[in-house]
Amino acid sequence: MAWTAPPFLLFYLLAAAFGIGVGVAVRSLATSRKMPYAVALGIVSVGAIFFVVYKTIPVWMDRQASQIVNQQVDPFNVHSLAGATLHSTEWKGRVVVLSFWATWCLPCHAELPEIEKVQNRYRENPNVVILALDSGTGGDAPETAKAYLDKNKLSLTGAVDSVDANGDTWGPAATSLGVKTLPALYILDRSGKLRTIHLGYDSSEHFSEFLSREIDRLL
Repeated sequence: MAWTAPPFLLFYLLAAAFGIGVGVAVRSLATSRKMPYAVALGIVSVGAIFFVVYKTIPVWMDRQASQIVNQQVDPFNVHSLAGATLHSTEWKGRVVVLSFWATWCLPCHAELPEIEKVQNRYRENPNVVILALDSGTGGDAPETAKAYLDKNKLSLTGAVDSVDANGDTWGPAATSLGVKTLPALYILDRSGKLRTIHLGYDSSEHFSEFLSREIDRLL
């Protein structure tokens, strides 16, 4: 979401108005020789701003970046980095997290360690499948994806979506789920339906907490 989007512009205006109001109040108290009250108001105001910036806004951004749906998904196949063919129909009964990425996607580089953190959290749970699914676009191949994960010491379960020889089109998984951009996170419930979509990545989001919360909800 752009910082020029209407919600952020509204926040800027409200923050500016709040800052001006607090500044006027603090100065008025100070000139009236009520310095303890001025200091207290300043401290409370700073605390309120800190809470909004570091707690409320990230949670709000999480909700804006994600979408709760309930959609049927056409079956598809992907290829694990170990060379096996994975069929989506075999995942019935488990919550499936598909993290679409590519080696050329810079935001994906920041998101993958968060995905790894969540995968480690559910590694012993047989009812959860988490795949770092390289889109196969931009020239990515299984060897390229594996080399990137190994170089960055990421212990993710990797796979590659099937694409044409030139890597110019989306593969069957992306086509079935409607992927149009990277990074993109798609979560399937235990019946195989698409339930959560999360697009993009921002470091201010509580991403791993959001993802764990969605997995637990679908479990």
